[in-house]
Amino acid sequence: MSSAKSNFGTLLKIGDGMTPEVFTTIPEVTLIPAIEEEQEEVEVTHHGSTGKEFIMSGITDPGELEFEMNSLYPNTTQDEIRAMKISGEVANFQIIRPNGLGKQFSAYVKNIVENDADAQSIEAIKETVTLRLTGGVIDISDDSL
Repeated sequence: MSSAKSNFGTLLKIGDGMTPEVFTTIPEVTLIPAIEEEQEEVEVTHHGSTGKEFIMSGITDPGELEFEMNSLYPNTTQDEIRAMKISGEVANFQIIRPNGLGKQFSAYVKNIVENDADAQSIEAIKETVTLRLTGGVIDISDDSL
């Protein structure tokens, strides 16, 4: 029998920026995609090359993370995220999975989109939040879980 765990119960948290930093779970998050860090490439093709040549720049682009949440209004934590879109403030975030795997990163809110209000398809009001990660992604995994 497998000892794998379900991803149900994964948490997305936002830090308060204080020392020590306290992280609060963003309520009713329904989708948290994987972080897709990508190494930047530098083309180094020259006249003697037999094809295109590349080297790694050593700089990692942490990319974007687009998560979805049921829209709660008013809600202190979700309202803080909405305000970050206007202010451009950078905050620390954490993703904690039920098996103990964890990531921490800094990001600003690049965009927030509400789902369509379609009378033919009644569903919860949701917001899709795009975070632009900045800096590195830190492994904060806890193998005691």
